[in-house]
Amino acid sequence: MAHPYEIILGRLGSRFSLNFQPREQRVLYSAMGKYYDKPLPLAMTFSLGDQERVLPFSEGEGFEGLEQEIAPTGITYRCRSEALGVEVDLRIVAPFYPQDVPTSIVPAFIVRVQWHPIVHPGEKPVEGPGRLTIKFTGDAASLKAGAEPLRWSDEFTLSHPWHKEGVAPLSGSTFRGEFCLRPVLPQPVSAEAGSLSFDLAAGETATLILAAHCGDQVLDIVGEKHRFKYASLWQDVDSVAAYVRDDLGGLLDRSEFFDEVLGGASLGKSALDLIAFSLQCYLQNTWWTQGPGGDDWFSCWEGNCTFHSTIDVEYNLAWFYLLLWPELLEMTFDQWARHEKFGLPEQKPLAVAYNLAPGEAPPAETSWLSHDMGALLEATGQNYPHEMELEENCNFLLLLHALAHFTGNEDLFGKHFAMVKRLCRYIFASDTTGNGVPNLGVANTIDDASAAVQYSREQVYLAFKCYAALQAAAAMADSLDEGSFARECREFAALTEKTLQAQAWLGDHYAVCLERSAEGLNDVWTGAPLTGELEGWDAYHIYSANGFLFLLATGFGTPTDYDRLRLDLSTATAAAMCEYGDFHSSADHSNLWVSQNLHRDFTAAYLGLDQLNLAERYWAFQLLENTTGRGGAFVDTYGFNHLHYYPRGITSLGLYQALGGVRLSKLDGRLIVAPVRVPCRTPLLSLADWKARRVPWLNARLVGGVVSVEISDDDLLEGLDIQGP
Repeated sequence: MAHPYEIILGRLGSRFSLNFQPREQRVLYSAMGKYYDKPLPLAMTFSLGDQERVLPFSEGEGFEGLEQEIAPTGITYRCRSEALGVEVDLRIVAPFYPQDVPTSIVPAFIVRVQWHPIVHPGEKPVEGPGRLTIKFTGDAASLKAGAEPLRWSDEFTLSHPWHKEGVAPLSGSTFRGEFCLRPVLPQPVSAEAGSLSFDLAAGETATLILAAHCGDQVLDIVGEKHRFKYASLWQDVDSVAAYVRDDLGGLLDRSEFFDEVLGGASLGKSALDLIAFSLQCYLQNTWWTQGPGGDDWFSCWEGNCTFHSTIDVEYNLAWFYLLLWPELLEMTFDQWARHEKFGLPEQKPLAVAYNLAPGEAPPAETSWLSHDMGALLEATGQNYPHEMELEENCNFLLLLHALAHFTGNEDLFGKHFAMVKRLCRYIFASDTTGNGVPNLGVANTIDDASAAVQYSREQVYLAFKCYAALQAAAAMADSLDEGSFARECREFAALTEKTLQAQAWLGDHYAVCLERSAEGLNDVWTGAPLTGELEGWDAYHIYSANGFLFLLATGFGTPTDYDRLRLDLSTATAAAMCEYGDFHSSADHSNLWVSQNLHRDFTAAYLGLDQLNLAERYWAFQLLENTTGRGGAFVDTYGFNHLHYYPRGITSLGLYQALGGVRLSKLDGRLIVAPVRVPCRTPLLSLADWKARRVPWLNARLVGGVVSVEISDDDLLEGLDIQGP
C-alpha cells in the first residue's frame, strides 16, 4: 500500500478510461479516452450508524486514512476511519487476459466494495450493517428513464492544449457515450432515480458493473470511417453489462491469474508496481476499430502527443506484443506498410503507398517509413513535423525480425520482403562518404536532446542501429534464398562496423557522433543553420547498444565487439546518472527518458551486467510526478519535456526476459537462458498457453557454486533446444 497517486485505468482498444486524480479529488472518465474526459458524475459514501464518509474521490468528509495498491488489472483503495472503527476496501478491476479479445476489450470496469471493523485489544468491534450509497451527481436530465436508477448518457469533446479546434476535421467532433452502473450482488435496499444503496455486513462484498458504449464513428483511416471493434460484439451498453454479469466469475478469475503471473517474478516491488502502472497507461492509449467492411485496425496513441503507432515508440514498447499479444504487432506492420514513402534521402517522397493504385509498381527502389500514421482521430498520413527516415527503417527491420523469431512465423519475411529491400537500400543511399556510416536522414527519435544527440551527421547510435538492422535483413534474405541481397547487406554492415570500431571508440566509450563539426547542419525544428563544433560529440551516452536488444533477445549472434559495448554501457550509465536514471548523455542533461533507460538496462542484462535495480529510480520518479509533480500517470521524461499519459512505460515488461537472460527463437528452435542474477524466478510469457492457463516458469538458484536452472511445464517448450548457463 502507498500514499495515493494519480493513475489511469484503461481497456484494450476500447478507450473507456478512469483517471484517478487524488490531488484534484476527482475521477475523470470518458468513452473516448484521455483528452476527451470529464469528471465522473458519481459519488460514493459509506455510513455506519450516524457517521458517514465519502469514498475516493468525492466531495465531502473523507476517511482519515487512505492507501492505494495497484495490480496489473486494477487498483484498490483502502479507506480507514478510527472514528467509525472501520476499514473499507474499494477495488476497481479492469479485466485483461492475453489474446482473449472479449475479456480485454469489453468497455467495462468491475467495482467491488467490502468493509471490516477495526479491532483493538480489549474493545468490541463495531457492528453493521454498513450502508454503501452511490449517487449520480451530473445533470439529472441525462439520466435514462426506466427501471435502472443509474443509467445515463454523456457527451465528450476534445480538450487538449496542443490541439486547437479545426486542426483536424474530426478534432472538434462531439461523441456520445452511454453508461450504466449496474449492481450484481447484493441487491440494493434502495433504488431510485440517480441513487443506489446497499446494506453490507462485515466482510460482505458489493459488486457492481460500470459499463460504457459508444456507437459513433471514431477514427478516419485514410478516408474510411471506423467504429470501435467492441460495437460489433455488443450493440449497446445493456449488452455490455449483460456480458460482464454473465461472465463475472470468469473475468475476475482470468484477471486474477494474470495478476499472479506478473506478480510472481523475483523482481522488487518497485519494478512490479512500475509494470502494473505502465500496463494500464499503455492500454488506455490503444485503439481497436473496424471499418464498414469489417476490417480491423489497431493502433496506439503516443500519449499526450496523440500520434498513431509512432514506430520509434512501438519499437521500445514492443515487449507487450512479443510477450503477450503478437497478432497486434503483425497487424501494425501491415498498417505501417501503407505509409511507406518512396524516394531517395533528402528528397520529398515520390509517392506514399496508400496513394498507389492496387497493383501499381513502387516508383523507386529506395523508401522510408513514416514516423507515424496520423494524430488525434485521423490516420491519414504522418502528422509529426519532420521525418526520421533511418530511425524508423531500422526499427521496422529489427521488429520484423524479432516477431518472426518469437512466433516462429517465417511467412512474415516473405510478406514484407519487397519493402525490406527498399528500406535497406535507403540505408545504403544515406551514406554519401563511403565509410558505411550514414550522414543523411539522421534526425532521430531523441527529439528533446542536444543537436549532437538528436540530428548530428554520422551518429554512432544510428550507425550501430543500421548495422544491427542490416544483419537482421541479411538473415531474412537468407531464409528466402536471396543470397545476393544478403551479401549486399552484410558488406555494408561490415564497413559500418569497421569504421565505428576504428573511429568512434574513445578508450572507454563510443562517441556520440563521428562528425564533430556543425557546419552545414540546420536545426530540425527552426531551420536555423548551426556553426562551430557540436557540443558533446564525444560525451558518454546511453544509446550505442540500442539496436542490439531484440537481436540479443532472439539469440542472434551479430558479430561485433561486445566487450566494448559492455564497457560503454557501464561507463555511460555512471557518467550520465541523476536521481531518476540517466540523462541522454553526460553532456546533455536536457531530459531523461525512462523507457530508453529500461531498454538500455535490458541490453546490459543480455551482456551480463545487472542494472535492473535501477527500476527503483524510475518508479520513484513516477511517484514524484503523480503526487507533488506535474501529473499525467506514466511520465517518460524528467526535464523540461513532459511526455505524459504515455504508453512507453510498458517497455518495463522486458524486465521479465532480461532477468532470466531469456533468448528465444522459434524459427531456429532455440531457447537460451542465462539469468543475470540468482536466485531468479521469472515467467516465460511468450511460451505461455493462455487458453489453458499454463505459463512455464524459469527458476534458477546456486547449487554448490553452480547455477542450476529448472523450467516448469516443459511440454510447452516442445521443439526447442534448451541451453542454460
